[in-house]
Parts: sequence; structure tokens; C-alpha cells
Amino acid sequence: MTASSSIQVKLTGLVKQEVEKDVVMEKKLRKVCLELIEAYKNRRKEIRKLEKRTSDHFVEGAVRMLKKVQDRDWERIMRLQIMVNQSDISIKEKNFCVGNMELSIVLD
Repeated sequence: MTASSSIQVKLTGLVKQEVEKDVVMEKKLRKVCLELIEAYKNRRKEIRKLEKRTSDHFVEGAVRMLKKVQDRDWERIMRLQIMVNQSDISIKEKNFCVGNMELSIVLD
């Protein structure tokens, strides 16, 4: 094995480790995103229940505040979903590179 092949093998191993870390991170991001979506749905149900009690001024203020929170949470969910998608693309690109690196090692 030549020195350049040895370096390629080490580099391939490092990229594989990075991909494994990225996969773990993507799973965590996906889990958080799903939890936020579930909380968003539950809060929306609660807001609808509160809206039915329109005679109470305190409730009307609480509903307005909760709707603002909902809007901010929706933005966070979308940003998090974008991060998940970018992470997924990055993992696929790195796996493609690893495959090419392994192929070049085999062909050498």
C-alpha cells in the first residue's frame, strides 16, 4: 500500500465517522421537530377551545397571545425542518464521496 493509499484510507475513515455523527444529529433534529409539531397541534386545539369562550376579556387576550406564540413556533418548526433537510442532503453527499473514495482505493 502506498503512502497516498494509506492517506486515502484514513481520510475515508474520518469522513465515515463524520457521516455517523451527522446521522445521529439528524435523528435528534427530526425528533425535536416532531415534538414541536405535536405541541403545536395540541396548543391549536386548546386555542380553539378558548375561542369558544368569547365573553371573557382575559380569555380573548390569552388567545391573542397564544396565537402569536403559535406563529413563532411555526417559524421555528419550519427553520428546524430546513435544517433537517440540509443535514439529510449533506449526509447523502458525504456518503457519495465515501463511495467514490472507497472505489478509488479498490481500483489503485
